[in-house]
Amino acid sequence: MSLTDKAKTVRFPEYLERTFPPVDYERPNAARPPEHTWVGAVDWKAEQLSPAVEREIFASILRPADMRDTTHVDPPSLAWLPVWRVELLVNGRWLYIHGERSGRDPNAVIHEEVNGSVTRGIASKTFDNAKVAMVMPARKASPVGSWLVFEEDIANDVEQHRLHSELSGLVPQPEAAERLELGMVIDTDVGEVEARQRGLTGFSNRLSSSSSVEITLSRPKVTVTRADHILWPVYFIPYAYVGDAAPAKRHDPYWVAISARTAAVVGSHHPSVARALMSRVAHLLSFDKRAFGR
Repeated sequence: MSLTDKAKTVRFPEYLERTFPPVDYERPNAARPPEHTWVGAVDWKAEQLSPAVEREIFASILRPADMRDTTHVDPPSLAWLPVWRVELLVNGRWLYIHGERSGRDPNAVIHEEVNGSVTRGIASKTFDNAKVAMVMPARKASPVGSWLVFEEDIANDVEQHRLHSELSGLVPQPEAAERLELGMVIDTDVGEVEARQRGLTGFSNRLSSSSSVEITLSRPKVTVTRADHILWPVYFIPYAYVGDAAPAKRHDPYWVAISARTAAVVGSHHPSVARALMSRVAHLLSFDKRAFGR
């Protein structure tokens, strides 16, 4: 029996429809479709994604040892993922106490040391009209996460792993019929009011959830300057893994999501890291026994 026969992957467009079911906009309290939507450009074709797929599925040390021999990768499926891009303007001082688990905080103004190790300190960062873009899926439940991108990050070109937060290359939805025919359009169930609030709380939560922050003493003032609803082109690439680290029970297909604008991985669902590492240890032990004739 071939690997393809053994894998029996779920038809991924069907899985996408289960993951992102159509929204009944006639339902009371349903989020209304935004009046204006932008549509992104497909800058990368499906056949150009092989290097990214190779790195993400097979090359990582966090994948099972038998991954390459027991995996069947399905062709990419293009979907138009609705996102909100919320622009924020940040002013003021962020003052917090940082803990020892982070070592010397880059924003530290006061710190104490015990035997040469930083134990705790006070850190401060001042924002002066800092521009921030919060990019988040316009779905209440989404396997693809949110991104917080500072203007300085965009200028320094360090956001290549993001969905691509800039507005360049976008066209209004009425002018994008040919683009939208390339893939499945996913409905939006997050309205603009909720998106703006998520942008504010998302920025605040990112500050508080930093690995170094123990207690926040003061926060900067954050205001929303604009919110854009965008259909981003994303390739979802499902794969079936039937090796030693595969769970015994049936599960949703594994997958990788790759931006069609940057060819960067923006989401994934792989075999568990614990199972993968156990597989690698077992593989090394079996190799050791074979090498010494045991």
